[in-house]
Amino acid sequence: VAVSQRKAAPVFLVWARFPNAPEFTFGRCAVRDALKSIFVNTAIEEQAVPTKQVAWLDFGYVRDTNCFDPSKPWRFDAGGKINLFHMRPIDDVPIFKVVQRGYVYFQGGCKIGPSKAWPAFSDAIDEALAGLLSVDFVDDEQTLLLMAWPANGGAYKIHALYSRNWRVAIRSFNEGKTGEAIQFGDCR
Repeated sequence: VAVSQRKAAPVFLVWARFPNAPEFTFGRCAVRDALKSIFVNTAIEEQAVPTKQVAWLDFGYVRDTNCFDPSKPWRFDAGGKINLFHMRPIDDVPIFKVVQRGYVYFQGGCKIGPSKAWPAFSDAIDEALAGLLSVDFVDDEQTLLLMAWPANGGAYKIHALYSRNWRVAIRSFNEGKTGEAIQFGDCR
C-alpha cells in the first residue's frame, strides 16, 4: 500500500485527469483491486470452492433485479477461459494515456473462469501491477485487466457491455445467452 501511495505523488496527480479518483488518493484501493484474484486463489487452495468455475463479483455489483432475474439460477459456461467484460472498444491507446485520462475499458467487478485458470490470471495481474509501479504509475484493476489480457489473449474471452449499464453480466450471460450486439460509439 505504501508503494502504491508513493507512486501517486503530487507530480503524478497534477498529470492525471481525475486526480481525486480513489485509485490515486487511497493506495489501498489499487492494492485491494489487485488482490481480488489472490483472494479467489486462496479460496480455491483452501478447498472453499467446490465448483469447477469461480466468479468474482464485487460487493454491490448486483444491486437490483435489473442486474439479474432472481427466478432463474445463474448458469454460465466459461468455456475454459477467464471471461472479462468491457465497455469500450479495445484499441491501441497507450497505457500512459489510459491512466492519465481515466479511460475504463474492462469492468473489474465481474470475472468468471475455471478454477484452474485463476492462478495464471493472478500472475498476469501481478505482472501488470509491477509494470505500472515500475514506471511510477498506479491505477486500479480496470487498467491491470487491459494490460493482462493482450499478454495471453488466448486465455481470455471478452464480452462487450454497454458502459451505461455495466452491471448486467449476470442477466445478459446466463443459460447460454451471450449478451447482445454492442455498437460502440467514439469513446475518446
